[in-house]
Amino acid sequence: MILLLNILRSFTMAASTKNHVLIDEITPLSEVFVPWCDEFEKMVSGMTLVLPLSLSHTLVPSFSDTPNPNYSFHSGNDQGMQTFRIETMRRLRNFNDNSLPNDASIESLQARRMSVAKQMLGKLGDRVNIETPFFCGWGCNTFVGDGVYMNRKYVIPSTRFHPPIYFCQTS
Repeated sequence: MILLLNILRSFTMAASTKNHVLIDEITPLSEVFVPWCDEFEKMVSGMTLVLPLSLSHTLVPSFSDTPNPNYSFHSGNDQGMQTFRIETMRRLRNFNDNSLPNDASIESLQARRMSVAKQMLGKLGDRVNIETPFFCGWGCNTFVGDGVYMNRKYVIPSTRFHPPIYFCQTS
């Protein structure tokens, strides 16, 4: 059984300040580049995502027309976050590549996928298998332990809150 351990406050209320405990937790754990900046720290702390007004009413009706910048984040405010997000999209495209070379085996396909996942996820344990298609918003604050299996169509969304997410095998 896969146990999802997610250090989240309630999904019904955004944080009003940065959570330095969560920020300090990600720093030593992530084995990949993390786009550290003020906006990223707000995001992992569970502060509100600011969407363009044209999208905010259709996707999340609770957003205000004038979000308080002290209590919200917007990845568009930081070029590093934008660049990181584009690179994550490229890695996801590579991960989800369904081409089958003539010499392909189940093991070689899995090894290729896990090689890409290791570049994208904050931590990837041993004996992990993630099937395609797989999608995640950021990846760098997602930690996968040993022996985890994620079946097809697994999505880790970039939602209003995106603190660290942990997947581990339980006995």
